Amino acid sequence: MQYNALHYFRIEAQELVGQLAQGMMELDRGPGDRAVIRRLFRLAHTLKGAAQVVCQTRLAGLSHAIEELLCPFQDGVDPVPTTVLRDALRLVDEMDGEVALLEKPVPGTEPAPIGQRPTAVPYETMRIELKELDGLLAALSELEVQIASFKHPEDCLVNARRLVDTLGAHLAARAPGEPAEGDRSLQILDDLARSLDRCHFSLRSARDRTETEVSLLHDRAQRMRLIPTSVLLTTLERAARDAGQMLGKPVAVTSNGGHLHLDSHVLETLKDAMLQLVRNAVVHGIESAAGRSAMGKAATGQIRLGMERREGGVAIVCSDDGAGIDIESIGLAAVRKGFVTPAAGMMLTLPRVVDLLRAGGISTRGAADMLSGRGVGFNVVNAAVERLRGTLTVRSERGKGTTVELLIPVALTAIRSLKVEAGGVAAWIPIDAIARAVRVPAGEVVHGPPGRVVTDTGETLPFLALHEVLESPFPMCAGGTETMLLLQAGGRRIALGIDRIVGVRDILARPIEPHLTATGLVGATTLDASGLPELVLEPRVIVGMAPTFEVAAEPEERLPILIVDDCRTSRTIEQDLLQEAGYEVDLAETGEEGLRRAKQRAYAAFIVDVEMPGMDGFEFVTNVHALPLFSHTPCFLVTSGSSASYRRRGEEVGVAGYVLKEHIARGDLLEQLRRHTG
Repeated sequence: MQYNALHYFRIEAQELVGQLAQGMMELDRGPGDRAVIRRLFRLAHTLKGAAQVVCQTRLAGLSHAIEELLCPFQDGVDPVPTTVLRDALRLVDEMDGEVALLEKPVPGTEPAPIGQRPTAVPYETMRIELKELDGLLAALSELEVQIASFKHPEDCLVNARRLVDTLGAHLAARAPGEPAEGDRSLQILDDLARSLDRCHFSLRSARDRTETEVSLLHDRAQRMRLIPTSVLLTTLERAARDAGQMLGKPVAVTSNGGHLHLDSHVLETLKDAMLQLVRNAVVHGIESAAGRSAMGKAATGQIRLGMERREGGVAIVCSDDGAGIDIESIGLAAVRKGFVTPAAGMMLTLPRVVDLLRAGGISTRGAADMLSGRGVGFNVVNAAVERLRGTLTVRSERGKGTTVELLIPVALTAIRSLKVEAGGVAAWIPIDAIARAVRVPAGEVVHGPPGRVVTDTGETLPFLALHEVLESPFPMCAGGTETMLLLQAGGRRIALGIDRIVGVRDILARPIEPHLTATGLVGATTLDASGLPELVLEPRVIVGMAPTFEVAAEPEERLPILIVDDCRTSRTIEQDLLQEAGYEVDLAETGEEGLRRAKQRAYAAFIVDVEMPGMDGFEFVTNVHALPLFSHTPCFLVTSGSSASYRRRGEEVGVAGYVLKEHIARGDLLEQLRRHTG
C-alpha cells in the first residue's frame, strides 16, 4: 500500500511542482497579481497535505515555507519583492529534487528487506495512461459511427427488393397468349427476391450483433477508467489519524461506500477537497480529550466518511461529533479582515458563515501551522464543487458536530448490485442498501392500519411488493413463502417482497434524465449481456413509498434532580427553572442532608453549591460518587466564582460542569443538564 501511495504521489507531486514553477514565472512578470499569488498558495497547500499523507516531511516542510513567503501578500496591495520570489524559486527547485529522489533512490541506500519489498504482479495488473484509454474510447465511438453507416446499404437492399416486386407485378400482368418465357422470368424474379431477403436479414443481424458487442466493449473500456472510492477513503482515514496524532487528539474514523467506482477525474478533483474537510474536522471540530470529557463526550472524537449513489449522482459526506462551527469566532475573524462590518459580524447566520468560508481568507487560528491557519481550506472545497458542477450543504449544531455533504453529478458509476425479479420485470438494487435477504411464510405478512407489515427479529417493518412498486400487470409468483429484501435508506428499514434473486455483480450505471421518470424510482440503467437496457432502482425512493407508523413505547420514568444549596434564593430560582422545564426536583440545605437523600432515592443529577457550611460541594461530589448507584451520575457545581483552583479541584473529583450563579437565569444550567441527562 505504501509503495502504491508513493507511486501515485510522485505523479501528483510532479504535476504540482511543475504548476508551481510555471506560476512563479507568471508572478515574476506580474508581482502584484493577487490571483496568481492565491493560486500558488493553494498549490503549495495541496502539495503539503499530500506529502503529509505519505510521510514526505521534507516536501511538506518546503511547501509550508512557500506558504509562509506568500502569506503576507495574499490580501494586501504590495507586490511580491524580488528577494521573496527568488527564495520561493529556490524552494521550488528543492522540491523538484525531492520529487526526483522518489523515482530514483539515493545511491548507496540499503534495499528494503525481502519481506518489506512491494510484491510485483506484472502479468495481472498494469498501469494505463488515461490519454491512451481515452484514445481507445474515442476509437470505439468512431466505430459506432461507422456501424451506423450500415443503414445505407440496408436501405439500398430494401429499395432493390421493392423494384423486384414492381417488376414481378408487371410481368404477372402480361396479356393472355404472350410467350411462355414470362413464366421463367417470374421464377428468376422470385429467386432474386428470396436472395435479397436473405442478404438483408444477414446484414441486419450482423449489424445488430456488432452494435451489441461494441456497446459492451465500450462499457468495459469505460469501466477501466473508473477507480474504487476505497482508494480515496483510505487516504482520508490516514490523514485524519495523522492530524489527530499531531494535535494530540484521539480520533476514530469510520467510512462506508468504498465499493463504488468513480471516474478518476472526479476522484482526483475530490481528493484535495475531502482532505481539507477531514483536517478541518480534526483541527476545528474535534475537541481535546479533556474538553470532551468535561462535556460528557467520549474522549475519542468520531469522524464519519461516506459515499453513496444518489439520484443520478454521488453524495460524499464528512461528519464529526465535535464542537460545531463557531459562528462568533468566524464573525470576529471576518470583521478583522474587513469582509463584514462589526454590526454584521454580530448577526451572522450559519448560511452566511458558510458563504464567507467558501470565499476563503478567513481563519480562526491565531497562527498558521502545518495543518491550518491559512484560511484556504473551505475555498479549496468550494473550488472542487464548482468544477464538478455539484452542490455543497453544511449542517452544524454547537457542541454536537458538523456535517458537510457534497452532491456531485456523475456520468458513470460502477456499483455492486443485486439483480431481482418481480412480476416478470428484472431490476437491479445497489447492494449497500440491502441489510439482508430473508424467506418467511406468506402468512406472516399481515394487514395493519397503515398497510401491510411483517415482523423480523422483533422489529415491525412496513411491507411493499416490488411488482406493485413497478406497476407490473403480472402478479408475484404464488407460493408458501415470501422472499424479502430488508431495504434500508434515509434512516428507515422496510421489507421488499420479490419473486427471486437472480445474482450479484458490479454494474456500470448510467443516470437517466430526471424528467424521464416522474417518481425518481429508476435512477439509472445498465446493459445486460445481450446489450439490452435494464433498470437500476433508487432505494431511497422505494423506502419513501412505504407508509410510516409509530410503535407505541412504554413511557420512560424520568428521575428527579437533587439541588443541594444552603442559600434559599438560589434553591428557589433553580427549583422554579427546573420545574418549568418539566423536571421533578428535590431540595437539600446542606451536603450532609443531600447525601442522606441520595441513599434513599435515585436521582438523574445533582446540582450542588460549592461553598456550604460543613460538607462543601467538592466533598459532596466525592462522597456521592463513592456510592455504587451514583458512581457515574453527573454533578454540576453552582458557584459565584470561577477560579482556576476551583476548576482543577472539580476535575479531580469528577464534576460534569460548572454554572456561574449569575448565568443560571439565562439557561446555562438547563443546557448542561439536558446534554447529560436528556
